[in-house]
This record gives sequence, C-alpha cells and structure tokens, in this order.
Amino acid sequence: MITLFQPNSLFGLPNASPFCLKLEAFMHWQSIKFTSKFAIPNQGPFQKVPFVEYKGTRIGDSSFIIDLLLKDNHIVYDQSLDLAKGHAFSRMMEEHVYWAIVYFRWMDQDVWPKLRDAFFGGIPFFVRPFIVNSAFKQAKSALKGQGMGRLSNKLILARIEQDLNALSEVLSQQDFICGDAMTHYDLSIWAILSQFMQCDLKIQLSNVTENKPELKEYLKRVNQQLQPVWPNAEQFEIFS
Repeated sequence: MITLFQPNSLFGLPNASPFCLKLEAFMHWQSIKFTSKFAIPNQGPFQKVPFVEYKGTRIGDSSFIIDLLLKDNHIVYDQSLDLAKGHAFSRMMEEHVYWAIVYFRWMDQDVWPKLRDAFFGGIPFFVRPFIVNSAFKQAKSALKGQGMGRLSNKLILARIEQDLNALSEVLSQQDFICGDAMTHYDLSIWAILSQFMQCDLKIQLSNVTENKPELKEYLKRVNQQLQPVWPNAEQFEIFS
C-alpha cells in the first residue's frame, strides 16, 4: 500500500496545497489504496510536499508520482481525448497561476496573518517567530526568483485573467480539458482553481473568477466525479 505524506486539511479544503490535493484526488478517483500521514516539506525528497512511500522508496513530485501510478496501474485514456491540450493547460496552471496564489497568500498583508496563524499556529511560541520569519523569507525569495514577485498586483491580476480567459474559452466548448471525459489533467487544474474558488481563505484572485461561469460549472463537474469516491467528502465544503 502507498503512504501519502502531506499536511493536514485547511480552509475548507482537503489540502491547502494544490499538489497534495491533486495527488490525493487522483488516488481516490482511481481507487488506488493508500494511507495518509502528516508531513512538512523539508521531510520530502525534494524538500516539498506531497511525497509518497511506494514499493519501499520515498518518491517526490506529484506529477511524477501520478505518471508512475498511471503506468503501474495500466490506466489508459480514450484516443479521442486531446491529452496534449491537457498537458499544456495543467502546466500553465501549475507553473504560472500557482505562483500568483503563493504571492497573494504570502505578500498580501490582509491575507498573510491568516495564513501565518493557520500554517504556524501549532508551533511552540518560543521558536515560532524564527520559523515564520525563515518561511516568509524563503517564499519571498522563491517568488522573486520565479518572477511573479517582481511584478505589481495589477500586472499579476491581468496576467492571470488572461490565463483564466483561455481556460474558460476551452471549457465553454467541452466538459473537461481534454474532451468529454475527465483525466488527471483536470485534477491538476481543479486543484489550482480550488485554492481561490472553493477556499475559505479568500485572496485577490477570488474576484477574478466572478464573471467566469464556465469555471464554476467546471468545478462542479469535477466535484461530482470525485464526491462518490472521496471518503467523508461531506466534511469538506467543496463537495457540499
């Protein structure tokens, strides 16, 4: 059996990390048996979560893990599905939109205290300031290195709106990103969108989707696919 290492649930979501969320969703969806254990990023092979213990080896990176499970479980999609489109859009969401989520969670001073208290509130008081300060500096440095941290709020929002408009256009013509059936690429996109469309922690990106009914309907469709296979789904607001 696989052991999935990830943080605990937060903000009405099964996980406040989209990468943990998509991997857990994938395993529920494909009925792959696993147990879940709490972990923090520095315990993983790549210093990030999620990671798994699989066949006696610890493996990191959610996309690599899913590719491995697709192969090992002989999961093959119908040839009519446009998997290249799924790959491109999921990469856009994970490598661009994701960083805007990080930015508006960590750098927005109206949001950061809520995130800080939720992420670090359980750490003993006498060491908490040092850990919080170190984590904040790491997030700020990562955002600057990636490039998102060098932009203004206005420019970030404009860029993400372009991404979401492109996604909305595709989903106005088909139910899922690759066609008429769900794939793991949908879980990547769903997990990113959920962080600001189905999350109790509201950020500036949450407002960008107010006029995008295609995305709201898309989330409903993915939720409907996952709810029957997700144990105790009723405890999470996204499935209600």
